[in-house]
Amino acid sequence: MLRNTLVALGMGIGLLSSDTEANPFLEIREEHWLEAMSISGMSSELLYGIALVESGNSFNGMRRYGPWPWTLNVNREPMFFSSRAAARRHLQEQVEENNDRIAVGIWQIYLRWNGHLVDDPLDLLDPVTNLYAAAEVLRSCGERFSGAREVLSCYHAGSVREVGLAYADRVIRLAERWGEAFVMASPPEGVRYTLAQVLGPDAERYIDTIANGEGSNIGAIAWQDTNGRIDTVAGSGTSVPSISRATRTTSHSEFLEQMENRKSEWAVRVVIVQ
Repeated sequence: MLRNTLVALGMGIGLLSSDTEANPFLEIREEHWLEAMSISGMSSELLYGIALVESGNSFNGMRRYGPWPWTLNVNREPMFFSSRAAARRHLQEQVEENNDRIAVGIWQIYLRWNGHLVDDPLDLLDPVTNLYAAAEVLRSCGERFSGAREVLSCYHAGSVREVGLAYADRVIRLAERWGEAFVMASPPEGVRYTLAQVLGPDAERYIDTIANGEGSNIGAIAWQDTNGRIDTVAGSGTSVPSISRATRTTSHSEFLEQMENRKSEWAVRVVIVQ
């Protein structure tokens, strides 16, 4: 079981229904996504994008390409198993041999660095437990980095590095293409999105404004009302010109004051975007 999680997992699933037997990923319900979003600070679409990168497959009768829970990577060799029992047997053998160079499950939790998140590595074959473990890793990365792209790089590479940023770009592309089914109606506050996810058709215009000609993606804050409409967007750094053009304020402190004042005027939430 995942340690310190806010939701008790008493699933203990044996025989699966016909739907989840074809794709046990469906064991993850909306309440699990919302809890993982709250823990990780990442949108459900990005969480799904990570799953596609880490364990995506069209395996064992699945009707379409998607994350596969019975996935292991042992000593850098990916392995896809046809059942929970088969994956469990192989994982148990490796654990008994004290091998911690193993990534487990949908979000490929690496035992060497993150095995401490569970009491028993075999628990990570549970899709929901695996999701919560991934959320904890992302939460830890989010304490060190702010933008979605940087946090995703940390998830993959432990820091912001070229290989990690390439991984992040792949996750974001897949999330934007396939993540629509995992958009939550009422996501927690303070969740990271990409600019394209939040702004839709207006993304390119806002990116140009926020980047301020610097040619790089930077952290930003967007006001979004309860209907999903974007009011203002501004860079989270101290670049006065970019903030001024986006919000018609003259300083970063004035922008923060404006945000605080708007809390009493709007039913709004703040989302952190890349």
